[in-house]
Amino acid sequence: MKMACFNFSMSHKRTREVSNILNKKLKFSPVVTIQGARQTGKSFLVRELLKKELPKIEYTSFDEKAARNFASTNPQTFLAQNAHAHPFAIDEAQKVPDIFDAVKFSVDQDRRPGRFLLLGSTEFSKMLLIRESLTGRMSRVRIFPMSLSETLEIPPNKTAFLEPFHRNARIKNVDLLKYLRFGGMPGIFSVRGQGERESLMKDWLDLTVQRDLSLIPKLKFNSELAYTILEQIAILPEPTAGAIAKSCKKDLRVIHSYLQALSTLFVINKLNPSTLGTGKPIYFLLDVAFASFFGASFERQLHTVLLNELLCRISYRGELHSELSYYRTPKGSWVHLLIKQKNDYSAIKIFSEENVKKPELLILSALRNKLPKVKLLGYGPMYQHYKDKQITLFAWESIA
Repeated sequence: MKMACFNFSMSHKRTREVSNILNKKLKFSPVVTIQGARQTGKSFLVRELLKKELPKIEYTSFDEKAARNFASTNPQTFLAQNAHAHPFAIDEAQKVPDIFDAVKFSVDQDRRPGRFLLLGSTEFSKMLLIRESLTGRMSRVRIFPMSLSETLEIPPNKTAFLEPFHRNARIKNVDLLKYLRFGGMPGIFSVRGQGERESLMKDWLDLTVQRDLSLIPKLKFNSELAYTILEQIAILPEPTAGAIAKSCKKDLRVIHSYLQALSTLFVINKLNPSTLGTGKPIYFLLDVAFASFFGASFERQLHTVLLNELLCRISYRGELHSELSYYRTPKGSWVHLLIKQKNDYSAIKIFSEENVKKPELLILSALRNKLPKVKLLGYGPMYQHYKDKQITLFAWESIA
């Protein structure tokens, strides 16, 4: 089998798996939203990639002052001027909160599917002073940084969600190791020079904590504290709100407000503990490159990639009945991911060392006491099947 390798040319023009579900949703829903962190490829996806399949699409952005000002004072007229578009795509829609009521009114008059495509680098939520006026009329799609397969320009992983690994890896170990350092942010991962790439990551982080957080109304955030919180999320072994508060020497309520704001900006992802075990929600940065930039451990890097790959599949393939959590024993032992799909479960334990320690396998086996039919999977240095324990270990690069 031909192994994939990094292609650094035209990174932003790579095919995005999210396109498939977007096209499907536009055929059934009058309003579709694409939401995700800044510079994850939303605008280019709509302006360039979707335009080939949707010739009547029109695009505008509320980053443009003239469009933003006119839509703020005349939202219904603004939409009427673009009634010929199908769909009419509005980027950074959250910057004009009144546009949501105008879209609702327009859709109530004409319920044809695929009329509006709303893009946003924040959640459309009360925190942004946006009322949920489009309930029942809007279908959501979350976009993430490019997955490992997208950066390598190979077909997306089509393995079953409950067993998301390939037995025979399609990529080389070096490709995974590059992804751990470079990540999947479209404007960053393909930059060859380490210094330039790190400078771009630092600029992205600085803009997030200095500018983006300041756009959240009625709240005032300290950019240095926000930056420190992101760093702690990357390097703490168990980054709960409590652990972050202790590390930053800040009140827990303050930390919760920052975590909520960073979640609203899609900068962090939350993983809840399973009800079968103990623990509190833990947090991850949106892209593994930022975790590596801050000095995350190898285990934390693998955990970030694994979580992000599965979140992509939930979003892009409509895995509506799938849930992700982690399992923690009262003594603090981990099973990094617990996948629930309807009434079926898979448990994934990450092995970040080349020599797998067999006592760590017992933590997986013990889960059968609570979930007798759970699939036990390891994510480690090489493929190996432990028949006596009914545990299958898959290689790190098998996630692509």
